Amino acid sequence: MKIIKAKSVQAFRPDPFVATILNCSLWMFYGLPIVHPDSFLLITINGAGFIIEVVFITIFFTYSTWSTAVVAVTLTCFHTYASRSMVVGLLCIVINILMYESPLTVMVPNALGTLSAIVQLVL
Repeated sequence: MKIIKAKSVQAFRPDPFVATILNCSLWMFYGLPIVHPDSFLLITINGAGFIIEVVFITIFFTYSTWSTAVVAVTLTCFHTYASRSMVVGLLCIVINILMYESPLTVMVPNALGTLSAIVQLVL
């Protein structure tokens, strides 16, 4: 509601939203009959969470200028398929790394988060 009222994402970060939608989608996949039979409740609970997160992410990116800027810059500054593919591909890789690192952004201010980050880097 704060984002909608201010029409800006302000200091909100997308990390928790992206991590949650990934979590819900993977648990929904896990609950499918082809993976784990008789998991109807698992699918329904995480399906509801997935829908809620889709709404949150839609609101976030609606009021975020960053994603619009990426599209505008890519289409106006890069004129070949090779250059566009390179730029967008690199952004996808960076965002993919951030997606897997996002749970640490919540935890890093404490010692447990720092230890988890070190273990993850070593692995």
